[in-house]
Amino acid sequence: MNPNTSNRPSTPAAAHAPGAVADNTWPAVCHIAGLAGLVFPFGGLIGTLLVWLFGRDKLAGVDEHGRAALNFKISTAIYSTALFTLFFAPALLFSVGLGPLTGFGLMTMSIMALVLLQLFEVILHVINAVRARDGKSPRYPLSLRILR
Repeated sequence: MNPNTSNRPSTPAAAHAPGAVADNTWPAVCHIAGLAGLVFPFGGLIGTLLVWLFGRDKLAGVDEHGRAALNFKISTAIYSTALFTLFFAPALLFSVGLGPLTGFGLMTMSIMALVLLQLFEVILHVINAVRARDGKSPRYPLSLRILR
């Protein structure tokens, strides 16, 4: 049998013909790569960026899902930096004469907010990976549109 006459689609357009099953693995990987930050510092941002850079022109759906996941990772990095800065703000409060309770409360609230932000991030990455696998558009609330 001639390999050029196989039943596989020969063009990307033929892969999206009615009745054909679309491969949504790589768009889902864009979102799952964001979870690498749980293991490696900046791993989620770097992993998502690598998947997006290598697949955005070659693989269907990777550009849209990669941009959305990257925008969310950048947004959560900005929010985390702000909360981390609030964690160290009590030193400033002590220097201007405010009591330790104010500083302790600010430190506690910033730690709780950081934990909730990380939990929110994990949940949204998993939800959007499932949405990508199902062929739906990504939805990340509170995400800044940095990459358009």
